[in-house]
Amino acid sequence: MSPIRREQDHVEVGATWEDLVERKIREAQERGAFDNLPGQGRPLRLDDNPYARDWALAFKILKDHDFAPPWVEASREMEQALEALRRAEPPRRAGDRAAARRAYLERVEAANARIDHFNLLVPFTWLQRPRLSPADAADRFDAAWPPDSDPHPRHA
Repeated sequence: MSPIRREQDHVEVGATWEDLVERKIREAQERGAFDNLPGQGRPLRLDDNPYARDWALAFKILKDHDFAPPWVEASREMEQALEALRRAEPPRRAGDRAAARRAYLERVEAANARIDHFNLLVPFTWLQRPRLSPADAADRFDAAWPPDSDPHPRHA
C-alpha cells in the first residue's frame, strides 16, 4: 500500500514514505525554504553527545578542561602505538636483522598492551579492538626481510 499524506485541501501519494519525504524536501529546496538559515555554510555545532545520558555533565567538565574519558585517552595512546608500528622500518644493515626483528616484535607487544588497556576501559564491548597476532607480525617482518637475505653482501 502506498503512503498517503492528507492535508485540508489535497492528498499526496508516494511509492514509499521515503519518496514522499524526499519529494517534499526537494520542493522546499526549489522554493528556497532552506535559503538564508542561521549558520548556513558553517559546520554544525554538535556539542551535545546523544549517547552520554547520565555522563553528559562529566563529559562536559572533562572537555572544558581539555581532558577526555580515560578510554578515549587510551584509544589515542593505542592509535599512536599502532601508527608507530605501521611506520617502523627495520634498519637494513648486515648483522642487524635479529636485533631488528626482536625490536619489531617488542613494538607489537607494546601495541598489544595498549590495545588490552583500551579494551579494559572502553564502555562498550563492540568498541573493543582485537590484539595483533605476534605470529602474523613475525611473518610480515620475515616477508619484508627474509632470514637468508643480506642487504650488504661482503665481497671477497
